[in-house]
Amino acid sequence: MTVPGDTYDLVIIGAGPTGLFAAYYAGFRGLSMAVVDSLPEPGGQVTAMYPEKMIYDVGGFAEVRGRDLVDGLVAQAAPWKPTYLLGRKAEKLESVDGGVELTLDGGDVLRAGAVLITAGIGEFTPRPLPAGEGWLGRGMVHFVPSLQVHAGQHVVVVGGGDSAFDWVLALHPIAASVTLVHRRAKFRAAESIVRQVRDLGVRIITDAEVTRFVEAPDGSLSAVDVSAKGADDERLPAHSVVAALTPATRSSPASNAPMWPSVHPTHRRPPWVRSTHPRPHWGARTRTWAQPEERSSRRSRRRTPGRTCRSTAPSRTPGCRCRDGW
Repeated sequence: MTVPGDTYDLVIIGAGPTGLFAAYYAGFRGLSMAVVDSLPEPGGQVTAMYPEKMIYDVGGFAEVRGRDLVDGLVAQAAPWKPTYLLGRKAEKLESVDGGVELTLDGGDVLRAGAVLITAGIGEFTPRPLPAGEGWLGRGMVHFVPSLQVHAGQHVVVVGGGDSAFDWVLALHPIAASVTLVHRRAKFRAAESIVRQVRDLGVRIITDAEVTRFVEAPDGSLSAVDVSAKGADDERLPAHSVVAALTPATRSSPASNAPMWPSVHPTHRRPPWVRSTHPRPHWGARTRTWAQPEERSSRRSRRRTPGRTCRSTAPSRTPGCRCRDGW
């Protein structure tokens, strides 16, 4: 692996599916590239949260397992030898002569002609389950890296989003039992997937919380206590609890760097660009980013009475915002 500090044509922040495909395409176009991600493995959310889940919304695949999708993307980029800097955080992005400098945690600096941010929701950490403090890895998990670990077990899934229901569907055929516990009566998950779980006859307990983990004599998890609104507390058999709660996210500090004009100081902003977003934006219509002082000046010019449009068209009038004007 190339030692950090070398120069690349492109540095990609984010090793999820989008970043991995970008690495392939950059290599295909003859560019050298490095891929930076705070997670220890490529694949982003797919690897960290649902490697065993079937994914149904990837173009060209009726269905594909998360792990297989990531393996395919890594293999696709492999001929171009991307440098993977995994378990590293992008901390600072600065403009320098001839390109940009990206500073990683630990102080290593990468020089590149360009930086591509494919960070998705950014760095994320699982939300803690209060009753499960001290049980992580001893019977409680946030993600399911391998379904077979839970074969024949009584499993309690906590959460009401798509991930929680996906885990229920995936575990139902192999687990001894699966119970879903959610603290509200409404779910964030798509109605179609909720209907699938109900049709399987899976028990769903709403307006409820897991209040206590019960330890077996050998130190493993044997059951959980559940408190539901308007009902008596209940003890459910449980060898494993999947806390599929919405993760807390934080964008990379480098993604907050102003893109205009510090990163591209020699570029001239086209007159038709009207974005006023002061930092990187992932919207398809956004081309560049204007600084606050530039926005203020531009607005003042618009309000100047009697300003003449530059267009030679006779139909143009003062105050026109046409593409050929100011």
